[in-house]
Amino acid sequence: EIKLMNLCKKISDVRKTNKPLIENAIKQKFITLDLEQAEIQFKIHSDPLFLCNSGYDKCEIFIRTNKGEDFKPLTYIASGGEISRIMLAIKLSLQDKFNFNSLVFDEVDVGISGSTASKIGVALNELSKFSQVLCVTHLPQIASKTNDSHYKIFKVDTEHRIIAKVEELDEDSKINEIARLLSNEEITSDSIKQATNMMKS
Repeated sequence: EIKLMNLCKKISDVRKTNKPLIENAIKQKFITLDLEQAEIQFKIHSDPLFLCNSGYDKCEIFIRTNKGEDFKPLTYIASGGEISRIMLAIKLSLQDKFNFNSLVFDEVDVGISGSTASKIGVALNELSKFSQVLCVTHLPQIASKTNDSHYKIFKVDTEHRIIAKVEELDEDSKINEIARLLSNEEITSDSIKQATNMMKS
């Protein structure tokens, strides 16, 4: 038991030593995702009551999204879109430490547009170099940043029910789909040109 507690303390000390380094790395990622005022804190509680195969620490994530606010538990304050961006920042900060086989991002585009959406698209593309990334989005700025498979999900109204379908897009279909997102359902020559330029950038 003494040996076990000593090992737990060593692990806990390593966590507490590296905690500010990880918090700072994530804060830098926040800035690139247009969360300039956001900060993160990992509060580590050590107690033999929490004993498991990774030590005796319990970690809580606290966030403040605006300067001057108090740190509060992540689940209490963040919207779905903010949580997605916060998790994206965490994954980007730790990608060289862990091998995430697959990552799913849904609602990562909630409440954002323009340059922020483009930055998130770039960040997701960066993350996809290390892990398989599945992202559900309605924004052309994000959809245009994929280099790999692009799928369109749509619904078909049949006689008895509505069916969801998935269609893999080729290069031309992808341009048309991004153009449709840009032009509010109606594809125009201008939206096709803009979609092509977005994909090139």
